[in-house]
Amino acid sequence: MIRELLTAVAYSKAPRTTFTVLHPTKAVLFRKFTWDMRHAHAPRVSALGAAALALPIGIWLGRKRAQRQNGEAHRFETHHDGTRTGPMRADDRIEPMDQTVPNV
Repeated sequence: MIRELLTAVAYSKAPRTTFTVLHPTKAVLFRKFTWDMRHAHAPRVSALGAAALALPIGIWLGRKRAQRQNGEAHRFETHHDGTRTGPMRADDRIEPMDQTVPNV
């Protein structure tokens, strides 16, 4: 019981040193693994690949959201009376319908 209590106190004071003293082989393997991960090229390449993929998708989604907020994402629908729904722009002028009645 006293040994377990002293181990817990030692872990709380200096966890890395206590782990190294109690488990020397595991500590060396753990240190080697962390060093390998820090100096490996695969995590860096995968991070660059993820950024290269996420950046264009984020830009595209941001533009789509901005279009929705500005009311530009809705398509124009032409009704039977010639009117359209959606935002009006200068290049989307509606031609007036022919109001003349043919002579019968």
